[in-house]
Amino acid sequence: MPEYWNPPSLFELAQRTGFDIESLIFSFALGGIGAVLYNALTKRPFGPVSAAERSRPLHRFHSVALWLPYVLFVPLYFVSFRQMGVASRRPQISEDGRWSVGYGEAAGARAGRASR
Repeated sequence: MPEYWNPPSLFELAQRTGFDIESLIFSFALGGIGAVLYNALTKRPFGPVSAAERSRPLHRFHSVALWLPYVLFVPLYFVSFRQMGVASRRPQISEDGRWSVGYGEAAGARAGRASR
């Protein structure tokens, strides 16, 4: 994570663990809002799904969708973001006031030709 991104969090959990209570609350709130909006927009009541409905081809990939995050997390855990091409980019400002968006010192010096 970039050095300049260090927002305050409850009990300073983000600084100590990398995860905070606010993220957990946000995730549950987003899931709750999505569930309520789906119910309100489709006007379909919640209820158990029959065995005949579960065996339809429409539902054949549900188990794959549930297991996929666990299967993908293991290999992606060992791959850095820079290897995937998702490095954080921030503006590089040179001594003469020119700026560029790069991946660090070398990129800032290399792309310092960008004008204001």
